[in-house]
Amino acid sequence: MIRRGGSKQSMTFSFLVYEHSEGELGVIFITSATKAPRIRRWRQMSSACLAAGMTLQQMGDAEGCLSFNPTNPEHVQLAIKLAGVKRKRQVSAEHLAKLASVGFKAMKHTVERASAV
Repeated sequence: MIRRGGSKQSMTFSFLVYEHSEGELGVIFITSATKAPRIRRWRQMSSACLAAGMTLQQMGDAEGCLSFNPTNPEHVQLAIKLAGVKRKRQVSAEHLAKLASVGFKAMKHTVERASAV
């Protein structure tokens, strides 16, 4: 169970990105034991990953493992999509300046990241 906003919500699926071998990463897609399996989602995503050249390590009805090359942008994009990870927004220096003009105070790491871009 995970908590969001003070209420309990169960996860519908889980994922894990791991180092499969030297120079290769893996992603595991696991459905929840308490909810209906996401068979269609797994089949669609695994088919797209295989078409892109990722290697199937384990295939279940609604879960499985794929390995991929972390230097291949297409593989990385599909692994991120399969895992359901959301990318962090990059704030530009111009946008930070606009926010500062209305009273927003950015955290130190946000300012450092924006100035590096």
